[in-house]
Amino acid sequence: MSRIDSVELALSKVKTHGHDLTGAVVASDAFFPSSDSVETLAGVGIKAIIARSGAKRDQESIEMSNKQEYQFSLLVTGTLNINSKYKLIFFIIS
Repeated sequence: MSRIDSVELALSKVKTHGHDLTGAVVASDAFFPSSDSVETLAGVGIKAIIARSGAKRDQESIEMSNKQEYQFSLLVTGTLNINSKYKLIFFIIS
């Protein structure tokens, strides 16, 4: 599954369950290696993304999050963000 497929699947599940994404925060232990994921999330009202660093295209994601029309935060960490024995790829807090 591609990164954008993961984003779209998560957004679909959130909407299916009737959650409002306005002002929500997204966290992922997977990389956000391209700006398309950031752009898709910003377009639905997400206000912050927490993601690990190290992808070859981190700078594209950072530049996309800095665009004036999106006005949200991108926190890029140097470590895994979720301490779990299970590999959690993506979750949304609304």
